[in-house]
Amino acid sequence: MKTIKLLTVLTVLGLTTACVATWGEAHNIKEANADSITIQYDSALASHGRTVALAEEHCAGYGKDAEFVADGMPGLLLGIIETKFNCV
Repeated sequence: MKTIKLLTVLTVLGLTTACVATWGEAHNIKEANADSITIQYDSALASHGRTVALAEEHCAGYGKDAEFVADGMPGLLLGIIETKFNCV
């Protein structure tokens, strides 16, 4: 039983590390343009508040405000949240 718990913990840590290693940060800008921005972030390492700040900064570059649209989990990526904002 201890072996199963240990393997589970190591697997979860490995998945989290893989996401950060791939992106190099706790978040990833999936898509960004003058009209919107979509941000993926690892919920173990970043917060929704951080994505709001990133979206506000991005939209301000176009003289616009960030407006939250939706968030969810893309596919089977455990702990990864994808959040979309419109620039209005």
